[in-house]
Amino acid sequence: THRKTTSTSLISYLLKATGKKPGYLVGGIPQDLGRSFAIGQPPYFVIEGDEYDSACFDRVPKFTHYRAKLAVITGIEFDHADIYPNLEAIESAFIKLIDSVAKDGQLLVNALCPVTMKLVQRRPEIVCGYEVHPADSAHTARPHTDWVGVYRPRSDGRQELTVSYRNRHRFTITVKMSGGHNMANVLAAAAIGAHLEIPGEEITTALAKFSGVRRRQEVVGEAKGVVVIDDFAHHPTAVAETLKGLKAMQSGGRLIAVFEPRSSTSRRNIFQRDYAEALEAADRVCIAPLYSVDNIAPEDRLNLDQLVEDLRKNGTASDHYESVSQIIEALSKECRPGDTVLAMSSGGFEGIHRR
Repeated sequence: THRKTTSTSLISYLLKATGKKPGYLVGGIPQDLGRSFAIGQPPYFVIEGDEYDSACFDRVPKFTHYRAKLAVITGIEFDHADIYPNLEAIESAFIKLIDSVAKDGQLLVNALCPVTMKLVQRRPEIVCGYEVHPADSAHTARPHTDWVGVYRPRSDGRQELTVSYRNRHRFTITVKMSGGHNMANVLAAAAIGAHLEIPGEEITTALAKFSGVRRRQEVVGEAKGVVVIDDFAHHPTAVAETLKGLKAMQSGGRLIAVFEPRSSTSRRNIFQRDYAEALEAADRVCIAPLYSVDNIAPEDRLNLDQLVEDLRKNGTASDHYESVSQIIEALSKECRPGDTVLAMSSGGFEGIHRR
């Protein structure tokens, strides 16, 4: 449900950087690859599997049309409230993906996700688990975990990921990315590379150079000491992971979250309390108006007044605004050197980042 674009980009870049000439199709633009697709050359093609409908005339998840030899499931949660009535419906979709993987293939799965681990028990013979943990936390690998990553931030703004396979150290990777969720993405890519028998030193060298994906913690620019970041996060889990990752790397100044409820799920009150919990990781929160709510009943809409009230109760400075222009005006007055402004939306957000 999350991390698909970055994981697909990492794997595609790893293969290309190690001379494999892969084809790929990504739901975003990897900075290092310059575009979202390539035909490539056999035998490798990397594709982002999406649980959303294929088309208005083909109401099935895109990934049901693929026949993967290797599949990575980064986690399963409820999302896409416009087409899925509940989590059980999403589970049914993922079961189709799991069943479609080749008999002699492999399912690399996030062992920390209970929903994923429940569903993949139907194919235990091809399951390989992975999980990541911060270096300052105690952890014990789960029974189905083969790959374990332990990460720690460095003083140069990078993160270091120590990778083990079945309790044996394999290699250490230093990357430009922040947050535990991105370390899980890196670990998944490294595990796929190892499965394809790419030498460890080639994996570490390649992934250390990965520059990220546009609209995934993308630094748009810096003005008067204020860094502006664009991110696609819109589900509460993605919002929380992104904020926590950036907060951990913050050396000073405030982390200001600017959130636009734009997706079909985020405009609804399904995750009313979850958004308050996710956004409280920021020092300051600015909420944009609900995007295009005419097709959502008033009683089903995310309550922005309630969201602001809940955030303030938790001690997080928060306001919601009538327009993007109002947000820009407010931030232009109150931001100071050292602050980071993180704008999160599943759409263009009226160009707020550069404005």
